[in-house]
Amino acid sequence: MELNSRTRTASTLLAAYLLGTLLTLFNLPAAASPRDFYVNADPTIGDNGNPGDNPNDPKRTINAAIGIASNGDTIHIADGIYRESISTDRSITFLGESAAGTILHGCQDSSCSSRRSTGIASWGGTQMVVKEMTVTEFLYKGIGVDDASTQFTGEMLRITANLEYGLFVGSGSVDLSRVDISNNLRRASHLNPNANLVQIENTTISGNGFGFVNSTGGIAMAANFIGIVEINNSTISNNKYLGFSTYTTTNNISNSIIAGNVPGASFGGDCYVSPTGGITSLGNNIDQDNSCGFIHTDDLNSSEPKLAPLVENQSALRTHGLKADSPALDKGNPAKCPSVDQRGVARPIGAVCDIGAHEGIIDAGILLPIRTPGGAAVVPL
Repeated sequence: MELNSRTRTASTLLAAYLLGTLLTLFNLPAAASPRDFYVNADPTIGDNGNPGDNPNDPKRTINAAIGIASNGDTIHIADGIYRESISTDRSITFLGESAAGTILHGCQDSSCSSRRSTGIASWGGTQMVVKEMTVTEFLYKGIGVDDASTQFTGEMLRITANLEYGLFVGSGSVDLSRVDISNNLRRASHLNPNANLVQIENTTISGNGFGFVNSTGGIAMAANFIGIVEINNSTISNNKYLGFSTYTTTNNISNSIIAGNVPGASFGGDCYVSPTGGITSLGNNIDQDNSCGFIHTDDLNSSEPKLAPLVENQSALRTHGLKADSPALDKGNPAKCPSVDQRGVARPIGAVCDIGAHEGIIDAGILLPIRTPGGAAVVPL
């Protein structure tokens, strides 16, 4: 039997009344719009007694802001040194002021008499987003993702000088874009068996692994890893022992450079591919020592990419710039190239985008606005 309009209206009002009564009785919060919270490490500005809901009354620590944040909220973090760890089971976005100036530091004091274990821990099925931040000097992991249903997204990050791993994925999924993973003492990235999907784009992985013996410095997977790895327009170079190590066939690489990784006395090089593993080249890759098994017609094997040393190149996110005679110049696949490179430079500079994380030759005269630790945008002279 159909309800007339008066009956439907009465039913709607009754339902609303009952819902309101239940929320009141059980002290349940009504659905709220996403909120913004603010943090400033400067003791003359930030105070954990502040409400933290506007930039003029910020909290002083990130964890104080986490304590009042809910799923969907955003925490804005001013430049400064934060000697704390970020860990939450809520889906929160963390926005640093700049990659160079917003520093999550593992040393608990200026003398580094003790260190925290992990910089950022994402778990509990969250969708955590972290942008524009340096994560450094942690004892074990710069970033750890440890839940099968967790999604971690990192953009414009420096993950550097952590004492073991830059990124450790125990389980869950990771999406990295425009990231500098460098000089971590054991390994840039370790993928455990239950990691699901790891996507890496516009990222430089360099200088990792020099603090340990016989340990892959770049990206390494557990022998029984069953996830998927996708790498695009990235540069993996100058890591100790190995740049990329895999036991699985679910690896897709495009527009990327794996070159100049430093072998040990008995093993090492650019790639290790186990007898049960393999790499699917989607084209336009460079492998200097021909160990990665790239077979696409647009790949360059046994080819030196002519990379410059790892430096800031007018950006806090360090890159290996391309020399003027680099074979990576104008050799990328335009269909896969992002609109900007790791530093934020528009692609392409030439007729076609370049292979790797850095677009253009190092002396191209490109000047990028960068932020000082005080937050002011300046163009370097």
